[in-house]
Amino acid sequence: VDSISIAVKNSKYGLEVYRNEELSASYIREEFVINIGNDEFEKAGLNFKRRELEGGKIEFYDNNGLRLENIPEKLGRLQSTVVSFAAKVSGTSIEELSKDETILFNYLPTSDQRFGFPFLVNADFVSKTDREFIQIENKWNHYIFYHIGINCIRWISQLGQIVNENLGKKFFPYAKTYLNLLPESFLDEDNEEQSSINKSFNHGIKTAIDDIAFVLDSNGALKKCYEIVIDETGISSVLGAYFFFFFTSSVKSLPHLIINHDKLKKEYLNIDKFTVNQLKDILSIKENQTILSITIGKLDEARYKAFLKWLDGYSLLFSDSYFGLYVRFKPKFILEI
Repeated sequence: VDSISIAVKNSKYGLEVYRNEELSASYIREEFVINIGNDEFEKAGLNFKRRELEGGKIEFYDNNGLRLENIPEKLGRLQSTVVSFAAKVSGTSIEELSKDETILFNYLPTSDQRFGFPFLVNADFVSKTDREFIQIENKWNHYIFYHIGINCIRWISQLGQIVNENLGKKFFPYAKTYLNLLPESFLDEDNEEQSSINKSFNHGIKTAIDDIAFVLDSNGALKKCYEIVIDETGISSVLGAYFFFFFTSSVKSLPHLIINHDKLKKEYLNIDKFTVNQLKDILSIKENQTILSITIGKLDEARYKAFLKWLDGYSLLFSDSYFGLYVRFKPKFILEI
């Protein structure tokens, strides 16, 4: 039987796994320090605390003063702990994990795939005796899950703002795929077995979404979800962001063209959308028709053709009174299409 050698080496941003001296997989990773204390437990919305007894013994207890015997004393002696995240990458492309890969790590891999996170996570979980699964009823684990929720968004934000420069131009190496690390949805709070631990994660990620800017906008800045608007009509990609803001009077930012806008349409992100019906309402005003007419008249050939291609996709949604006059511009271009 041929022997197989596995080696793990540190790289600039994470880890590289070699199988028989050939690169098998690459990962980026990040660590976040979590403070341990009663104020922190309360901030996470959890009803347990720790206390020091005579003789220096540490224990955890609930709101009724009852000891929580399933949290080891050694965890009570910590002033902080660490949650580590990792994502599989190919070059600068962040790959989505298969279900078999979405396991939790308690320094060693467990068999726990119940949560389906789009990243790997390692932490001081309290595991069952077989170390294959974490204790989902354990309040310490609920605290860890609260911070998984907060810090996965913090990590995504960090990846979104990594900037490289080449020949005087800035580019964002992970921008195209960094939103792959967003969970598909909140965890199921109606799951009878996992309800409490799922609620802790959801509380954390909701807090982070409100507080942390992680969406790369059209100017290369990070914005919070409530500061972003998704242009479902696509008119901004044809006539430009400046026209979009002037025409719609929106004070929100457009997401960067390079990022996957579908990832921002997850219901729990609650990001505003500029819809076709809103565009129709704007174009029902004669003054706005004139503004659009003047704008189209100034387009060069390439952008005018792009506009007509965009218009083909929406022609059935608009009456001739809206767009009939616009297709008369630059007839020499029309003949070439």
